Amino acid sequence: MKCLLDAMLVLTKQDRLCHVVHATSDSFYQTWLRQMNVMQHCKIVCIGDCSREEVRAYFEERLLPGVPEQLRKKLDFEELYHVFGGKLVHIADYVSDFGEFWPLLL
Repeated sequence: MKCLLDAMLVLTKQDRLCHVVHATSDSFYQTWLRQMNVMQHCKIVCIGDCSREEVRAYFEERLLPGVPEQLRKKLDFEELYHVFGGKLVHIADYVSDFGEFWPLLL
């Protein structure tokens, strides 16, 4: 990984040939980058979870319209938020799988 970081550093600093974006859900990655002493070359942006209101709006406006009408009443927002919190990807995956597999369970 150190060699990869060194190569990225050379490419990004030498005539500004490219920009490198790292995305991860690993909270220890930022700490590891600091230990590698590359923070003077980095800009870290942390994106947190969405608020309850934002998740509810996403759930109602984006996800529910894709679920068959007869299955919508079986999806309880409060229950989903309790399990997944503000993680939109997890909620979207669950709703997608729910719509796909629920008819098989009937």
